[in-house]
Amino acid sequence: MWKSGKVWRERNREMWESGKVWRERSREMWKGLERQNRELWKSGKVWRERSREMWESGKVWSDRSREMWEGLERQEQRQEQGNVGIWEGLERKEQGNEQGNVEIWEALERQEQGNVGRFREGNCGNPGSFGETPGHDPSRTRSSREDKSLPCSRQGYTSFWNDCISSGLRGGILIELALRGRIRLEPLALRKKRLLERKVLLKSDAPTGDVLLDETLRHIKATETAETVQTWIELLTGETWNPFKLQYQLRNVRERLAKALVEKGILTTEKQNFLLFDMTTHPVCNASEKQRLLKRLQESVLERWVNEPQRMERRTLALLVLAHASDVLENVFASLADDKYDVAMNRTKDLLDMDPEVEAAKGKGMEMIWAVLAAFNKS
Repeated sequence: MWKSGKVWRERNREMWESGKVWRERSREMWKGLERQNRELWKSGKVWRERSREMWESGKVWSDRSREMWEGLERQEQRQEQGNVGIWEGLERKEQGNEQGNVEIWEALERQEQGNVGRFREGNCGNPGSFGETPGHDPSRTRSSREDKSLPCSRQGYTSFWNDCISSGLRGGILIELALRGRIRLEPLALRKKRLLERKVLLKSDAPTGDVLLDETLRHIKATETAETVQTWIELLTGETWNPFKLQYQLRNVRERLAKALVEKGILTTEKQNFLLFDMTTHPVCNASEKQRLLKRLQESVLERWVNEPQRMERRTLALLVLAHASDVLENVFASLADDKYDVAMNRTKDLLDMDPEVEAAKGKGMEMIWAVLAAFNKS
């Protein structure tokens, strides 16, 4: 029994020692779990802080986005209000123009009826007949017909029937700026562009001393993207569907040019009654300047004809192109005899029928003139 008790004591000691080992292992496991829990808690705290920072940054971005959207909405509302104001102004202007045009047409019809009556009364002793009668001069018929469309010196106003003068004047402004070295066409690259595709570039913004030229120069300088010659003629004339580009329109060009010529003593200012309203007119008071200009153009296609545009004086070539664009070219040769009139018209027609692309490549300093001609030929 004593031996069996000793065996049991040894077994109990072994069990106690094994239990001690298991307690130590359990303690180590518990400490390991505690360390893991502590690390997880710390990492969770870090993630909570990061989440809070992300939430706060998201809140800041949401506030900024809200401010941006509110600013865009306010800008869009102001833009819509501005567009409404622009369209209302355009409608009022169009209504006023229509009313004024109706009055002008009515007055012109009455005036024409009176002219017809006077013509019938004094038609070479043959009242009511519009045919050719004894003593009838065919050249006089041509001159009288062309005088109706000519900006007559006796009347002092440009023709109501001619709607090409406005665009012709804008083309002349571009040519004058190019001749004075203020603008130029986009230079040719390896891939050659046509004249109508080349942009108008600013060469110098130095003032010219002319109000219309300087105003056009400011418009060209203010544009963000360069435009072509044809586009600039449309913008300066106001023939654009974009209301935001109406600011480039040159207004009252004919009146401002007439006042400049009045200051130089070439024109004068008078009031003419059109039955329903009084109109300010500017008759020619210095006819020698007008005759000098007409003689210069007539001689350029008659006595001084060179048959090569590159050898022509640049401003003379520009005047012929602009007279053609303004539909008053025939009036330049109206005072010539029939044979000289035919020669002048044929030579001018041959000149204007030349290919602007080819001629612009031949003569330096004439690119803008041929580009304006190409723009009017296309329109």
